Amino acid sequence: MDNLIDFGALWQSAWFRISLVLLILVPTITIALNELSYRYGLRGREVGAPIQLLKNFVLPIVILTLAFRYLFSDFVSPEGTFIKIMETISWILVINVAIAIINRLFFEQAANTSWRGSVPQLFLDIFRVVIVAIGAAIVLSAIWDINIGNAITALGLGSFVIGLALQDTLGNLFSGIALVYERPFTVGDFIRINDYTGKVIEMNWRSIRMLTREKEMIVVPHLVAGQGTIVNLSRPVSTHRLQIHIGFAYEDAPNKVKNALRECTYACPGVLLEPPPEIKVIEYGDSSINYEIEFAIKDFGEREEVTDNLMTRLWYVAKRHDLNIPFPQMAIRPHSESLSAEEERHADANAAVADLPSLLPVENEHLHELADQSEMQYFGAGETIISRGERTEALFIIMRGEVAMSFLNAQGDEIEMTLLHRGEFFGEISMAGGRSSQLTVTAREDTELLVLHPQQVIGMVDRNPYLAQELDAVLDARRTTLQDQR
Repeated sequence: MDNLIDFGALWQSAWFRISLVLLILVPTITIALNELSYRYGLRGREVGAPIQLLKNFVLPIVILTLAFRYLFSDFVSPEGTFIKIMETISWILVINVAIAIINRLFFEQAANTSWRGSVPQLFLDIFRVVIVAIGAAIVLSAIWDINIGNAITALGLGSFVIGLALQDTLGNLFSGIALVYERPFTVGDFIRINDYTGKVIEMNWRSIRMLTREKEMIVVPHLVAGQGTIVNLSRPVSTHRLQIHIGFAYEDAPNKVKNALRECTYACPGVLLEPPPEIKVIEYGDSSINYEIEFAIKDFGEREEVTDNLMTRLWYVAKRHDLNIPFPQMAIRPHSESLSAEEERHADANAAVADLPSLLPVENEHLHELADQSEMQYFGAGETIISRGERTEALFIIMRGEVAMSFLNAQGDEIEMTLLHRGEFFGEISMAGGRSSQLTVTAREDTELLVLHPQQVIGMVDRNPYLAQELDAVLDARRTTLQDQR
């Protein structure tokens, strides 16, 4: 009986109870952490790293600290520096893991529409600093027996010097807090601060980071932003209004110019029809009447593309409507050398008519009759020449460029039927009493068209049966193609 183990005496021993508890708890906690890591991994939550840190570092150091404090107290003093260092490391790791888990579970994985997803990063950083400060106070008080009150008093005595040394840093911090509380913008907005314009990509405790259109990152300190003027170009609505100024000659009637500019602006891709564009006369300048085109776009980031598209189309509209964009300077030229817009139009039409025999079976002796009544029209790439359902009242001959003809199928899709090039023509349906067009005709590239009116074409057909045959053949071929593709 003397060799039997006295469990009662063992249980009275502190080291035995602690050893038994550790023997049970360590495997249990390890299995639980592995299960948590696995379950959160299946749910798509990225908390694996904090849990692994808790299992691989925090748990072993805590167990080691408890072992030295209670099991090896004969070799290491429980109140010694070594034990305090181990406990301090344990607390630091516990605080770090707790902050990481809270951040991953409640904020990083939160939906953008929830209140947790909308919490600014600046507040999370401040929260992390506060938690670390509280943890440091607990460690100093509980482990190192430091009087926190005295430490706070000492810090208060030196706060004036610290404040002077860190006044810019503290100014940035509190300005950032004010900006986050006021929320004049969010990440993703286009803003203008003083002379800087860009898209907000980050807002931290010190500064705002913006990405410009030139792909340059601008860092604006909160102190500068708080003292300056902030213009949010994306709020309260994402639509943005732009203005373009352009001048036309005094000979061009303002109403005619306005109608042409309105036509161009409404047809330009990217320009919103609601709110509608506005065309205004803003000034009678030294060499021109100046106009303002005010229009809206969907997003500020599209401003340069839409502006470029509209400015490009303005040249073709001016050419098509015989409008003059004067040079912003005084030019003195002999009267004999200057041509009016009408004279230039007739000169272009005469040159095109003279080139007709090389394209169509037209007799040279009748060209002068065509030149007196024909005209030239100019279209830029992407512009619509004839819309489906529009009544055509002329025959268009392509002198330069490329034109696409398309139709609407039974499913409502726009289908391209054919491409036309130099020497080919369209609008032949005008010969049949000006019926509405079943096709949409669009310029695929910069295009110059010779426009012949029905009476001119009828006269040409009466004198030349070959031309009549060609017109009929083209009309029948297009009608057959349209029926087959539908």
